Amino acid sequence: MRIKLKNFSALSSFDSDFSDGLNAVVGENGKGKSTLVDALYFALTGDSLRGFKNEELITWGEQDCSVTLWLDDIEIVRSINKNGNVSVKFMQGETTLTRKTEVDEAILSHFGITDKSAFRQVFFAEQFKAVEILSATDAERRKMLSTLFGFGRLEKVRATILELTNAVYTDEVS
Repeated sequence: MRIKLKNFSALSSFDSDFSDGLNAVVGENGKGKSTLVDALYFALTGDSLRGFKNEELITWGEQDCSVTLWLDDIEIVRSINKNGNVSVKFMQGETTLTRKTEVDEAILSHFGITDKSAFRQVFFAEQFKAVEILSATDAERRKMLSTLFGFGRLEKVRATILELTNAVYTDEVS
């Protein structure tokens, strides 16, 4: 994954590649960590994770901003002008989409989800908590992440469905 920002909130310019798996973003307070997460959320949904109006996402004194996100073979570009209007472009192979509803549906489809609220599962850890996650054993880290993302609840739902389907009486007709 790669993300590139231009005049997005506190980050006038940012361009970085992220590796597959768990990535940690560290830095002093006020350096743009939360802005980076908000930019990622904006690229995926067209909304601000922190509830800002579109025009409030533009770096002070600038006319527009943009976020470009590359995922696998997909490129997503969302831009905002000084009036708060958002333009979007989704490119995958020979396909280019520019209508918000089509782009949003394509992104959700790519991730195999039906509701963009799934992207809200974001964890803003205090710095000492982030260190705990990084220094934990694999088993401890799995437990922390499972709790964070609610995988335990999903496992309970799966177990209940399995129990119900096993209890269904079936009779063979010949």
